[in-house]
Amino acid sequence: MSQIRSIDLHQHTVREALRDFTAFYNRCLREGYRGRIEAIHGYGSAGVGGAIKPALREFLEARASCFERIVFTPGNPGVTAVYPKCQIGDDPPQADGKTRRITPLPGTRGIGRQR
Repeated sequence: MSQIRSIDLHQHTVREALRDFTAFYNRCLREGYRGRIEAIHGYGSAGVGGAIKPALREFLEARASCFERIVFTPGNPGVTAVYPKCQIGDDPPQADGKTRRITPLPGTRGIGRQR
């Protein structure tokens, strides 16, 4: 069994990339997988960065409590990796034990919420 699972987000719009990453990530967790999950987003067709990379990283950082770790892969700017803790869309506990609502990023209309 592979220790890394990945999803290729090339040719996606930002909205599609966030939706598909969230579905893939949550499916990995439902299947019991807890290893490295990579999003292959590329670094933009002009080589200076595309729209998916910064949007995905902002999305992940806004939900940092869902991950053991977020890795901005050194030497490969076209890949972002996470080590999962809980599903995206869950309301994970904060350090004080209270739950915190995860609100969607502006313009995403709830992408990532699983109901």
